[in-house]
Amino acid sequence: MELIESLKAQIKDKNIKIVLPEGTEIRIIGAASRLNKEGILKPILIGDPVEIKKISVENDMEIEGIEIINPRSYDGFEEMVSSFVARRNGKRAGLLKKQRSLNNT
Repeated sequence: MELIESLKAQIKDKNIKIVLPEGTEIRIIGAASRLNKEGILKPILIGDPVEIKKISVENDMEIEGIEIINPRSYDGFEEMVSSFVARRNGKRAGLLKKQRSLNNT
């Protein structure tokens, strides 16, 4: 079994979630669609839901069942940013850039 197939088998059906902050990019939507379809992970897209749905329809990507969080209206935005910083071992470099990025998706 290939390495990737082995990794997929280890995490499949374990209810693992992955947050994808560039949710309006076509490659990210495609990856989320594949992950969701294969049941490997539960993707969460960050971005404008209307734009994400438009891109998915235009490119024949199935996103039903994928959680989409709009950072402009998400109550837990500050907590999400803090969690991101914590996962980067407290590195504040790029924090403002990431906040702007999340707000502009």
